[in-house]
Amino acid sequence: MRSAGGGSSHSTILYMPPSASFPFIKLGLLFLLCSTSVFAQVSPSERAALITLYDNTGGIGWVRQTKPNSSIRWKDPAGTECSWFGVTCDAGNQRVISLDLQANNLIGNLPPLDGLTNLVSIDISTNRLSGRLPALTALQSLRTFFAYNNRFSGPLPTLTGLANLTSFSVSTNLLTGSIPEIASLKALDRFDVSKNQLSDVLPSLAGLLALTDFNASENKIIGTIPELNSLSSLRYFSISDNQIGGSIPSIDNLRNLIRFNVANNQLSGQLPQLSTNRDITFFYAQNNSFVGPVPDLTGLRLLSEFDISTNQLTGNLPLLNENGQLRIFNASFNRMSDRAHR
Repeated sequence: MRSAGGGSSHSTILYMPPSASFPFIKLGLLFLLCSTSVFAQVSPSERAALITLYDNTGGIGWVRQTKPNSSIRWKDPAGTECSWFGVTCDAGNQRVISLDLQANNLIGNLPPLDGLTNLVSIDISTNRLSGRLPALTALQSLRTFFAYNNRFSGPLPTLTGLANLTSFSVSTNLLTGSIPEIASLKALDRFDVSKNQLSDVLPSLAGLLALTDFNASENKIIGTIPELNSLSSLRYFSISDNQIGGSIPSIDNLRNLIRFNVANNQLSGQLPQLSTNRDITFFYAQNNSFVGPVPDLTGLRLLSEFDISTNQLTGNLPLLNENGQLRIFNASFNRMSDRAHR
C-alpha cells in the first residue's frame, strides 16, 4: 500500500468490519471478568485469622478438608480462602462472612476471632473444643453463633452491642458464671445455654419482642423467674433442673406459648392460669412446692403433656374431656381429691 505522498509505506493497515470485532470485544470482557474473580481475595488479616483457627484446632485432623468437587485445601495460596471447606465469603470474594465447621473434629482452644470482623454466622457445634469462648464484641455483623456440644469452660462472653444477633446456642458445655445481659439484643430470637454449670440469677428479658425460644435448663441458676408477659413472640421457655425459687409470673399474654418447663426447681405459690394460652402443648411443673388448685384446662385442645406431680396441690382434678390430644397427665404425689370438677 502506498502512502499519500506516493512513497512506499512500512506499516500495514488491517481493515476489520464492525461486525467482525464483536468476538474480540466479548473475549476481552470475559478475560477481564475472569481476572477479577481470580485475583479477588480476602485481606491478609482475615487470611491470618483463618490459618490461626486451622492450626489451633487441629486442622490436619479435621474430618472434612475440602468442599465437594474441589481439591482446594486450607492454607493453599492467597486468593483461595473463599474455596476452603466451611468458609463462605461475600459476593466479591473479599470478606469472610460465615464459618460452618460443625461436627468436623475440631480440638483444642478456639483462638480470637477479632480478625474476622465481617462474620455473620459461626457454627462450631459438636466438636471437641475446650477452654474459654472467645470475645465476640468485635463481630458487629454477627447474627448466629452455635457452639453447642463441646467442652468449653469458663464464663460466657459479653454479648452487649451485638445488635444483629438472632441465635445464640452454647448448650452442653462446661460453662460457669452468670448469663450476660441480653435485654438490649432486640433481634434475639433463640437463646440456649442449657446443660452447663451456670449460676447466679436469670437475666432480664424485658423488651425482647422477637424472642421465641429461651432455654437455661440443667444449670445451677438461683433467684426468681423474670417478667415474661411482654414477650409476645415466646413459644418455648425452659428453666428446668435449677435452683430457682419464688412464683411463676403471669403468662396470660403469651398467646404463642407451646412449651413451658419449670420442673425440678424450688418454685412455690400457685400455678398460673392457662386459659389464654391456647397453643400450649407441653406444660411441666413437677418436683416443686406449688400449692392451691390445678388450673382449668378447658379449651386447651392442643395440650399433649401436663405434669404437675410431686407438689403440694389441693382441690379436685380438672375435667379433661376437651383435651383430645392429651397423652400424659400426671398429678401424682399431691394432696388433691381423686374426683374431677363437675
